[in-house]
Amino acid sequence: MKQFGFGLFVALALGLTACGATDTRAVQAIQVEANEFNFLPATLEVEAGKPVKLTLLNKGTVEHDFSVIEILVSDVKTTTDAHGHEMSNMAIQPKLHVAAVAKKSSVIEFTPTRPGTYDVLCTVVGHKEAGMIAQLIVK
Repeated sequence: MKQFGFGLFVALALGLTACGATDTRAVQAIQVEANEFNFLPATLEVEAGKPVKLTLLNKGTVEHDFSVIEILVSDVKTTTDAHGHEMSNMAIQPKLHVAAVAKKSSVIEFTPTRPGTYDVLCTVVGHKEAGMIAQLIVK
C-alpha cells in the first residue's frame, strides 16, 4: 500500500509540474522584414489571447511601417526608431502601427483579442499601391 501511495504522489507531482510548465500567456515572438516593396513573411499567424512581440526589421533603403487599420488588441506598447515618421495623411489611424527608418528595427508588443484575418499594409505614400501588403491571421 505504501508503494501505491508513493506512486500516486509521484504521478500527481509530475502532473502538476507539467501543467505549470505550459504558460498560455507565453509571448509569441515574430520578426517581419520590410523591403522595397514587400513584407517577409507575407502571412503571419498568432494566437488570440497571447501576447505578441513583433520586430519590424527594415532592410530597405527608405522608411517603412507595419500597420493594421482594424483589429481588436490590448496592451499595445511600441519601441520605435522612426524619428519624424508622418501619419497625418491617414484619415483613420491604425489600431496597430510601428515604423522603422531604413536599416533599423522597431518593436511593437500587443495582445490580439479576437480571431480573424487582418490586412497589414505600409502607410508610407505609394507603398501599399506598390504591393507592400500582408496578412495577420489571429487563430
